[in-house]
Amino acid sequence: MRQFGMVQHIPTPPIHPEKLHDLSLRGKDNTDWSRMHVQFVQEWQSRLHRVWTQPACDTPHLSNSLEYMVWYRKHTRQWISPSSAKEGYVVSTNLRMYLNNYL
Repeated sequence: MRQFGMVQHIPTPPIHPEKLHDLSLRGKDNTDWSRMHVQFVQEWQSRLHRVWTQPACDTPHLSNSLEYMVWYRKHTRQWISPSSAKEGYVVSTNLRMYLNNYL
């Protein structure tokens, strides 16, 4: 949502049955998968009715909420590789120093 100028809220966890990824299709030729997973089929078929819209955020920093940013930092990776981590650390340190001196 942030990439479209909206306030990002903490998303709800995805819904999926336990052991879904442990499922084996061997010997299940007669299984009607569309009936077995009807909840997910219906969700997919109604996806166009669940497009999120809201007014754009009118603050310059998209209203960074502390709660969201704490959640985000727990669920994302700030650095992808050691070299980007080193480069990113230098950039973020310089940015912090700049902000502390000029703001």
